[in-house]
Amino acid sequence: MNGHWTEPRIAPFSNPYGAGIPRLQPDGRRLYFTIQTSGRPHSENRHESPWQPSFVDRTPSGWSEPRPLSPPIGNRRLTSFSGGADGSLLCVLEDSATTSAGTAVYRIRRKDDSFSAPEPMGVVPTGAEPIVAMPTFSPDGRTFVFTARSENGLNLKVSFRKQDGTWTAPEPLGDDINAPPSTKFAGFSADGRYLFVVSNREDPARNPLKLWKSDAFSGPQRPPRAELSDVYWVDAKAVEALRPAAGGAKTH
Repeated sequence: MNGHWTEPRIAPFSNPYGAGIPRLQPDGRRLYFTIQTSGRPHSENRHESPWQPSFVDRTPSGWSEPRPLSPPIGNRRLTSFSGGADGSLLCVLEDSATTSAGTAVYRIRRKDDSFSAPEPMGVVPTGAEPIVAMPTFSPDGRTFVFTARSENGLNLKVSFRKQDGTWTAPEPLGDDINAPPSTKFAGFSADGRYLFVVSNREDPARNPLKLWKSDAFSGPQRPPRAELSDVYWVDAKAVEALRPAAGGAKTH
């Protein structure tokens, strides 16, 4: 507000056990996230988890009560997803990957408050470097960014969907984005113009002053400030520049 960030507040739809991984629908009318339904540990059954994909809708009086997100995906779990420009969910489903080909990605179309069966969008050829966490799509569904592990720690890779529906081989984002020791958990702005990343940047020249500081991130349960990551943003043109042109060369 007026060029400054407000003090962080706990979201009214959160709960005492925790919530996270927020994904705002591009029109701003719906917010998807995961909410921890209990304080119990993860079940031995990999199809059961205390983390429930959920959503809230924007109303004239504020956000609605959270409701579970239950698309028709059978026994698979919706582990990570983004909101498409048409209101659909762009996602990776647990148990949908094959080690020989890569990671299958899907579109789940929304109609009012119901969702259709997942539609395959192709296979991202991740090969020997599997997705670690938080795969995300651009709102138009043509750019796929995910967190991968390398010998130097966590970094971000990108794959682009081609006109024939196949995906390019992933490659790391530029060194200006993938700063050590870790850069992870990317997300696009609703209009697709910016990419936000979580990064712990050791080099002071690449770790600018914070926009705000808050006591909300201090206390006995928090690690020392030097160990915390911060959120950074970059023009999405820096990602789009890696897209191969029709002849195979990068666009810039």
